[in-house]
Order: sequence, then structure tokens, then C-alpha cells
Amino acid sequence: MNIAEASNHIAELLGMLNNAYWEASSLENKDANYNLVRILTNEYIELMKISVQDHHYPYEVISTTQESLQNYLYDYQQHRLKSVIRFETQRHLGESLNQLLAYFSKSGK
Repeated sequence: MNIAEASNHIAELLGMLNNAYWEASSLENKDANYNLVRILTNEYIELMKISVQDHHYPYEVISTTQESLQNYLYDYQQHRLKSVIRFETQRHLGESLNQLLAYFSKSGK
């Protein structure tokens, strides 16, 4: 995954998390969505600072450690995704999380 692909993927994921936030039925689930949105927004902002000419380079996590981001995504996938009420949001969010987690496991960092 290069920087351009990662930027697009994170932007899509942020949109899905926004939907999941408004669909959440408990404060605990809203907080989990908000925390992940905050982390991914910081990452997206850092990616947008990179010159367009460099968007072909391989993606590496900038705003935090890859391990930290990977752990938070995995935890969200395992514990919070079940609380997303609408099937369509849950399906798209699950697919997006799986894709990002698969990238991290392939990169082996």
C-alpha cells in the first residue's frame, strides 16, 4: 500500500466510523468510535502534509507507532464492531478494518 492508497483508505474508514458513531447506542461505544476517529484523523492529517510527488512511496504510520495503531484497530474490530447496529455499516467497516490490518500483518513491522 502506498501513501496515496493509505490516504484514501483512511478517509473512507473515517466516514464509516462517523456513521458508526451516530449509530452507537451506548456512550462506551461512542467513546470507542471517537477515539479511533481521533487517532485516524491525526494520521490522515500527517499523510496530507506529504508532497503529492511522494505519494507513490510505501505507507508507514506517522502519527503513532504502527503497533499501537494496529492494536487499537484489532481491539475495535474484536470488541466494538459487534455494537454497530446497521448491517451495511458493520459490513463495510469490517471489510475496511480487515484490509488495513492485513496490510499491517504483511508489512511485518
